[in-house]
Amino acid sequence: LQSKSEMMALIIDNIPFPVFIKDENGRYTLVNKAEADIFGVSTSEIIGYDDSKFVRNKEEMEMIRRSDEKIVKENLPVHFPEQTLTLDTGEVKVFKTSKIPFVNNMTGKINILGVSVDLSDTRKLETELKKEIEALKKVAMS
Repeated sequence: LQSKSEMMALIIDNIPFPVFIKDENGRYTLVNKAEADIFGVSTSEIIGYDDSKFVRNKEEMEMIRRSDEKIVKENLPVHFPEQTLTLDTGEVKVFKTSKIPFVNNMTGKINILGVSVDLSDTRKLETELKKEIEALKKVAMS
C-alpha cells in the first residue's frame, strides 16, 4: 500500500499542471508541486487550509467558495474556462480550472478534485499582440 501511495505521489507531483484535492469544507488535503508553486509555498504549507489563506481578493474568494459548495452539495462538476486569481504579490494569474466531485472512501463524504491550466502567459502575449496590431494600424493610417 505504501509503495502504491508513493507511486501516486510521484505521478501527481510530476504533472506540470496544478492538481489539488479539497475536503467537503474546501480545505486542501492534497496538492502537487505545481499548485504549491502558484502560491509560492511548499505543499505542506497548504494542507489543511482553505483558499482564504492565499486569496486576498474577496470577489475571487467568493467565487471559489461558491463553486466548492456547489460541487459538494449538488455532486456536480464545475468548469471555469477562465478564472482570475490575484496573488499576495499583486500578480494576477489566469487559469482554466475543472473541479469534479468524488466520494472520499475514508470519510464517505463528497470531496473535490481539481486541475488547472495556467493561461497567464498566453493572455499576456494576446494583450501584447493586440497592442502591436493597434500600433501598426495607427502607423498604416497616417
